Amino acid sequence: MPALVYHTGALGDFITTIPALRFWKTRHKNERLVLLGNTSMGAFAKDIKVVDDYLDVNSPKAFLPLFFEELSPEIDRILSPFQTAILFAAPDSPVIGNIRQSDILSLHWQPPFPATADKIHITDYHLSLFIDPQLLDPEARRPHITPSAASIKESFTVIHDRCFPVALHPGSGSGKKNWPFERYQSLADAVRKKGVPVAWFIGPADDAFSVPSEDLIVLNQPLALCAALLSRCRAFIGNDSGIAHLAASVGCRTVALFGPSDPMVWSPRGRDVRVIYKNLPCSPCHRSPAAPPSCDNGCLTAITVEEVLEAI
Repeated sequence: MPALVYHTGALGDFITTIPALRFWKTRHKNERLVLLGNTSMGAFAKDIKVVDDYLDVNSPKAFLPLFFEELSPEIDRILSPFQTAILFAAPDSPVIGNIRQSDILSLHWQPPFPATADKIHITDYHLSLFIDPQLLDPEARRPHITPSAASIKESFTVIHDRCFPVALHPGSGSGKKNWPFERYQSLADAVRKKGVPVAWFIGPADDAFSVPSEDLIVLNQPLALCAALLSRCRAFIGNDSGIAHLAASVGCRTVALFGPSDPMVWSPRGRDVRVIYKNLPCSPCHRSPAAPPSCDNGCLTAITVEEVLEAI
């Protein structure tokens, strides 16, 4: 019988679970993994063969009873195809309580994020759901992603076969984590002066950025295609974001710019990842209860264009 994986987080959060899910797969070779999550993430996870299938968590008729505060008689019907559940959910999520009261034989549960005081890398934290990560080879602790052949083929309709650009992603899930956009523009100018093309990766939350029309622009593309495109870029520069994790996981040389977030916990893992982090007295403040409501983002403005160019 298949195992149900519940994860509704963003791209970077999902990528950090990949080593744990693949570890589980190695111990249960004959069982399929089915992701209950957002359809865009499900399609991506299936394309890169992390899961075997996916279900749309936003289908109210199919899965709404999982979110009722009181146990519904529909729960056993919904979960009848599964004997195992792997849940990445907050402690107060009704999904946990409902599945605990169901006929599921084996339940593995973990909050999506480690406690703020813990200094464990996020991928090791997820692996600890099944094993002490220190017992594993470093390669097994990296979220390796191999784009599908179909996605690679499609990528050549966006970037031709003799073009190896430097990829820039100026956004993230929070404006506080963004290096100033004008510095990305200066960085792009410097890269172009070296005769290297620039590709801007722009997602749904990044429409405020006005990027040069003469550059390559990858705008709101499916995640599987973004993975294929990044695997063909000569380098990637971006903030603490899901796209940075995606670039690192496909083997693209990655320069990640960190400010409010703690790179000891949240840095991308890959074959060649450089993190630029100033570690000011107030850093890191992301996810900290003591974080000030506003600041001057000095942790990011202290990073110069010259430093990033040198890292590239």
